[in-house]
Amino acid sequence: KEKKDKKEKKDKKEKKDKKDETPKAAPEAEAQEDRKASARAKDKKHKDAMVFPLMFNPKGPGLYPAKLVFASGYDVRVLEVEGRCRSPGTKAELDFVCPARQQITQDIPITNKSDKDWVISSALSGEHFSAPREVRVPAGRTKNYPLIFAPMWICEVQGMLTLKNNDTLEKYIYTLKGRAEEPLAENHIQVECRAREQLKIKLNVPNIQHDDTVYDVESDLAFLSGDAQIMVPRMETSKYEITLSPALGGQYTGSVTFTAPNQQYLWYVITINVTRPPPEAEVPISSEMRKAVIAEVGIGNPTGEEQVFEVKLKGDGLIGADTIALGPYESKDYELVFAPLSAGIWEGSLSFHSEVVGEYWYKLLLQAHEPEPVQLEDMHCDLGKSKAVQVLIQNPMDQELNLSVVNTNPINFVVSPAPLTLKPFQDATPTITYQPSAMDEHQAAQITFLSSRVGSWVFNVTGHGHPPTRMDEVVIQAPVGWSGNGNVVFRNPFATTMRFVAKLRGVGDGPTDFALMGKRATHTVEPFSVMQVSVSYSPKVIAEHRAVVTIQLMGQNEPLEWEFPILGVAEASSVKTAFKFVCAARKETRQILPLHLDQLDQAIDQENFTLEMVIPKDAQHRTSIERAVTTERTAFEDYQRYMNSGSSPKTIDPEMAKQHLFYSVNFIPLRPFSVTVGLVIRKATGGMWRYDVDLEALPPDPDDIIQIEAPLGRTESVSFHLTNIFPSNDPFTAYFTPETPSEFTVMPTKGVIMGMQRDRRGQSQSSNGAPAEAKGSQFVVSFTSTSYGKLLSGILCIDTQEMQWRYEVHGSLPKYFTPEGTTKLDRQLAPVTQERLKEAREARAKRNFMKENQAFVEQVSTLNKVYKVKEQKD
Repeated sequence: KEKKDKKEKKDKKEKKDKKDETPKAAPEAEAQEDRKASARAKDKKHKDAMVFPLMFNPKGPGLYPAKLVFASGYDVRVLEVEGRCRSPGTKAELDFVCPARQQITQDIPITNKSDKDWVISSALSGEHFSAPREVRVPAGRTKNYPLIFAPMWICEVQGMLTLKNNDTLEKYIYTLKGRAEEPLAENHIQVECRAREQLKIKLNVPNIQHDDTVYDVESDLAFLSGDAQIMVPRMETSKYEITLSPALGGQYTGSVTFTAPNQQYLWYVITINVTRPPPEAEVPISSEMRKAVIAEVGIGNPTGEEQVFEVKLKGDGLIGADTIALGPYESKDYELVFAPLSAGIWEGSLSFHSEVVGEYWYKLLLQAHEPEPVQLEDMHCDLGKSKAVQVLIQNPMDQELNLSVVNTNPINFVVSPAPLTLKPFQDATPTITYQPSAMDEHQAAQITFLSSRVGSWVFNVTGHGHPPTRMDEVVIQAPVGWSGNGNVVFRNPFATTMRFVAKLRGVGDGPTDFALMGKRATHTVEPFSVMQVSVSYSPKVIAEHRAVVTIQLMGQNEPLEWEFPILGVAEASSVKTAFKFVCAARKETRQILPLHLDQLDQAIDQENFTLEMVIPKDAQHRTSIERAVTTERTAFEDYQRYMNSGSSPKTIDPEMAKQHLFYSVNFIPLRPFSVTVGLVIRKATGGMWRYDVDLEALPPDPDDIIQIEAPLGRTESVSFHLTNIFPSNDPFTAYFTPETPSEFTVMPTKGVIMGMQRDRRGQSQSSNGAPAEAKGSQFVVSFTSTSYGKLLSGILCIDTQEMQWRYEVHGSLPKYFTPEGTTKLDRQLAPVTQERLKEAREARAKRNFMKENQAFVEQVSTLNKVYKVKEQKD
């Protein structure tokens, strides 16, 4: 420090001396020199002071005052500090979109958080933009700065807005983009008028230009008319008159546009509610439910050109054509069908619409009433029997219909089925069965089929009971020497408990083969309950036996009896003969069968016999089985020739003709099946013989071979048409046999195959009239090649109820052909070289290697001998 002080004193002295030596400077230079000296002295003072760093971190623009207090044991010092933060400014982009001749305002909020008022000045550029030049924002408050975009016509413009805070010197810069779209309608005018009448209205048309302007007028409403132009003075409004002449009722919306020479325009929206004209007339139509009536309504064409009127129907149950065409000045009657499905009274309308003529309509007064109950024919029935009648119910709807049944007399009249379900547009014939419970007494009921959708069907039924007569026959079958039994079912027709006695008596002379089973002959039967009387039948010979079971009412003054005839049919006790037919489908086999009539007690030529084929109830393809077998009775001599026609003739005993019937049976199946049927021979005087016949139809030979080639990983298809050999259209199923590889597919797998028809010339054609070879059901067979290997094969079957088509299908890869190419290399040797090679081959071929080798061995052996002799000498 002492060195530093000495240096400073020395410097001061040198400067003083220098100052004394130099001339006096100007007063300004002296003042500047004094300021520099004062600054140096202050710097010297600061160099001796302690430095404290201070950080200013404002949260937002504004003024931040503060105090710093320094305290020690000797003194306290206070420094006032003021921090001022200025915003860096804002840059943003504002987009404005609005229709032409409209304006849109964007408020820009400015918030002043300071304690002084702000004055914000603006600088704006850009067409169609406007805003105030400055705005004052009070301290501590927020104020909006309004920016307006008001285009006069369709355009796209750009601009710039700069807001400057004169106090804080902050700047906010906004880039402006404005787009003006098509102008809005000046007004939306709504008008009420009536069809086929004229209405005039006036529009106020302002001038959107700065001079007198002539506007062109256009409209998209066909029935609007007016002047083609209108002149509107500058700064004024003119009235434009339009005439509305709508021909059809309804609501129409359109526009009227006024276009200036510079293509700027203004327009109006017009909505016209057109009420239909008064009806031409009122037409009353009345009908029963579910019945149709036809009303004819006249319509005329008043113009000299053909007109097509669109027809509109309003009202339930109305049916008619959608259009009607009328020639020039022509008049016609339009047929209107009224078919109600529910009862009631309502209104409807029939309208004829034409763009030229307009609308003509008729008011329809519709009335539908419940149909009268259907009175069925009086039913007469014996007491203990029943009589049935069927009624027709039609579903007139395209939906399923569920009908409930109400029966006022369920004791004597039974309805089946109940309830009843009808598919769309389906007919049903439920059965009403009458069971009398008294004699010579009128019994009645009302049967009602109810539906919540289409009303009800009501039927009135009546019946009369009569004294009992012969009842239905009961048939009992039994083999000769064995017993069979049957049941006589009797219903108590009375409403009280009754006692009945059952008796059996034979028919004809001699003992009877029938007997009543059970120990009781008297039965007590509850009202409308059923009793059963069991009857056994034990035939001794093949013949027809008859008896009668009588059920008598006990305890009545006038006896009542019910007679049940019993028919006993005797069968041959044992028929062990069985026959078998095996044939491929669509092939034929024939046999003459000798059917032995065992236990026949009389000559064959003294009786009449019939043959019947009995197919099991659970057998499939019944129609195909019935069509495949035909039988014809033949003579014994035909049987002899048949047995002698083979390679090993057989001797037939002529006595066979006395105990056998001979039938020629042809078996021609059209599809595979296997079934056992019965051939039953019935004797006219009673008796029957049954023979089992096994029918086995094997798969047919393939109808054709289908070859399909497909590259690896691709699918190839072959299509063909097939027509049914019968005239009917039958459902089919197409499939591959289980052993067929999965690479084969067929489409479709189900459907209906069209039947074959014959034209007048006898030529075949499909059911739709096209030639058989050109039309039919189409099938597409596909093959997908998945790997290299052997040829894939399968069997395609197409089945109907009576027919089977069978196709052999082969799938393979396309045949590979080695590509043939040409080479540019000369593979031919020169002729000289070829000659030398030939000579060399011939020379090798002539050498005898065995001889040469033998000579070589002999030569070596000789040399060895000479060498050994020489050694001995040495």
